[in-house]
Amino acid sequence: GLTGKNVMDIGCGDGIHCRTLLEMGAKKVSGVDLSDEFIRLAREKDAEYADKIEYHVGNGGNMDMIADGSQDVLFSNMAIHVVLILNQYFMRFVVYYHPMVVLS
Repeated sequence: GLTGKNVMDIGCGDGIHCRTLLEMGAKKVSGVDLSDEFIRLAREKDAEYADKIEYHVGNGGNMDMIADGSQDVLFSNMAIHVVLILNQYFMRFVVYYHPMVVLS
């Protein structure tokens, strides 16, 4: 399960899945999206969860965002096709950090 895990939502949009992941027991959720507007909406909707959900404008394919191993679970709904999951950074992350990777 997600209880006590740090989760990253790649392609988070307005944060709907970030909120759900938190409700499912995640300790902390980081949402990443390319759209400034989506991130603005997500921050606005989730102001009350600012201590548990953080949002970043960025490219989910930039594995430098997770290279420190702070994420236990990577989640993506309908955006993983945008991320080049076969790039060397992602594969290195999977090999070294062994997160739970959820693709829906």
